Amino acid sequence: MINHDLLRSDFNSIDPVKQKEAINYWNDNLLPFPKPISVHFSITSRCGSMCQHCFQWQWPKQTELTYDSICKILFTLKSWGIKSITFGGGDPFLHSDFIKIIKLAKLYGFSISIITNCSIYDKKILKEIATYCDWIRFSIDGPKEIHNAIRNFNFYDNVKKSINYIKYLNSNIITALNFVIQKINFGYINDIFKVQCDLNADFMLLKVVHGEGEYMLTETEWSFIYNWLKSNHSMKQQKHTNINELIYCFDTFYTLHDLARGYPVHTYYFKHNILCFVPMFFLSISSNGNVYPCDYLQYDTRIYSDKQQHYILGNILNDPNVVLETRQKVYTNISHYPAKGFIECGSCTRFCLFNTIATNILRNNNIIKNESEVEQYVFL
Repeated sequence: MINHDLLRSDFNSIDPVKQKEAINYWNDNLLPFPKPISVHFSITSRCGSMCQHCFQWQWPKQTELTYDSICKILFTLKSWGIKSITFGGGDPFLHSDFIKIIKLAKLYGFSISIITNCSIYDKKILKEIATYCDWIRFSIDGPKEIHNAIRNFNFYDNVKKSINYIKYLNSNIITALNFVIQKINFGYINDIFKVQCDLNADFMLLKVVHGEGEYMLTETEWSFIYNWLKSNHSMKQQKHTNINELIYCFDTFYTLHDLARGYPVHTYYFKHNILCFVPMFFLSISSNGNVYPCDYLQYDTRIYSDKQQHYILGNILNDPNVVLETRQKVYTNISHYPAKGFIECGSCTRFCLFNTIATNILRNNNIIKNESEVEQYVFL
């Protein structure tokens, strides 16, 4: 199963040597503790949108990382052996040195990905993305009038022009749309293929909304979405979407009750005693250099509160070694959070397949060597 949610690797695609390091550490506490291989780096907290299902635009203003600071961070990540970086925000397009940041990341040999709401249309930035990046994902919430209403700004046309210009420069770069299913747009889900065609995007990725608020769907509305997915799964053959993968998640990981609460995998994680392996391979870096075990423990779309401070592993600018040491020290506790029913882990739609496969590999003391072995490691 391809992980279209990230367009990144799943546990089965990770180097077997890295898999073995993780399993050995779990079984016998054998060192070395695996170093991360993938990072989500929010280079700015500035965002041009005021989305109804995200509260980051309401957070207190932060001092933006300078180019020199980001240079130091990228050098550290290179020394750790990081393979891939996803630049996000806020909106990374709004960082004044974004072009130089992309060039340096490529010089260091990273695989580069971008997540943006396309607050601005900037041909200079798009040219560098087309030259140096592997894929880019744009936030899109439905047809033009619905998207702009949810975002509270007219960015739909920016997305359209940006994709066309990128494709003009480099037809090989992967372009994708993130469609977060929520209260305002779920009734327009029939239009997603028209939107994908209109915007000329390679992938349309349907995402389930997290958290709590008026934008959440009811169980009845989620049932409508599930039935729609089942009746439209054949479109997978005509359009690049994650519909089949999402049906699989509904059938395997989600419950309607958990979806309506905003924590889709909460019951599944608790029921099957799933462990978290994500911090062994992945880290999230905030726009002030603080490092978190994952996006969910960063509370990255939530209302700002002191929760944002609870799971900081350290600041990568102040002392990178402390980050690695703290990461290893706190891992034993964090790894059991999903199985203990920790509520925020119930949001973990991004890594639920990853953690399921890794947990079963641990229990079966086996290493996945090819794609055909994956299904046997998923709880059905």
